[in-house]
Amino acid sequence: MLTAWPPAAIRRADRLQALQGDLRGRHNVEVEIQTADPERIVRLDILAVTRLSHALAGFRAAGAGVPVNIGSIIAFAPSPLRRGLLWVEGLCRNFTRSLQLEYAKSGIQVQLSRRPAPST
Repeated sequence: MLTAWPPAAIRRADRLQALQGDLRGRHNVEVEIQTADPERIVRLDILAVTRLSHALAGFRAAGAGVPVNIGSIIAFAPSPLRRGLLWVEGLCRNFTRSLQLEYAKSGIQVQLSRRPAPST
């Protein structure tokens, strides 16, 4: 049972509404708040990492490049409250590491940027 799903950033409607108002005010853009769908979020995270790896063909043709996957510190610091994200972030970390090993001698530097855990 996932006791903390969806993540806190998605659960807190008051904070999302405040962010919505801030974005509207600062940037004059329309912002829609959508209900969290855990399956959709996981699918998006997995597809984003694998689809970005398709750019490696272009880097390979150029003989250089720095593709960057965006992961989370959660992959390095598991927490019971973030179990829903842990395995997706671990997948991103390990997939990126696998690409680093595969392309180590190619001039392509595969990187993983770790964003901090949300503080909501």
